[in-house]
Amino acid sequence: MTTTQTTLAQIAKKHLRVETLEVRNRDALDFPEVGVWGLKSALQAAHAAGWADAVAAAKSAPAIDADAMLNALRENLSPLAVTSIAAHLYAAYTKSPEVDDEVRRFADQLVKLLGGNNAYARLMDEVGV
Repeated sequence: MTTTQTTLAQIAKKHLRVETLEVRNRDALDFPEVGVWGLKSALQAAHAAGWADAVAAAKSAPAIDADAMLNALRENLSPLAVTSIAAHLYAAYTKSPEVDDEVRRFADQLVKLLGGNNAYARLMDEVGV
């Protein structure tokens, strides 16, 4: 059984009182009666498990070569497109102050790529953001 299957089986057992997620070909076993509170609790637990997996994956992801990323942007996007991306990044907020700080730092890098604040302001007027 995969980690995901194990996690789902544990959630089903704990929150829905379902002994197994395997089909047993008996209506009484394959169609449990579940209260909405149990369903809500199971969905919250599944969401939390997915969030924890995503955070762990992000922490173990390989480091990004910032220069290579900025060069890729420079080579593939117009200055107006980069301006629009930076503007949207400055307006973005998450539940994580740490992520928000990273997003702002990246937006700052994009502004530097464009030639600084004056160039960014001129391009903002041009693109209409």
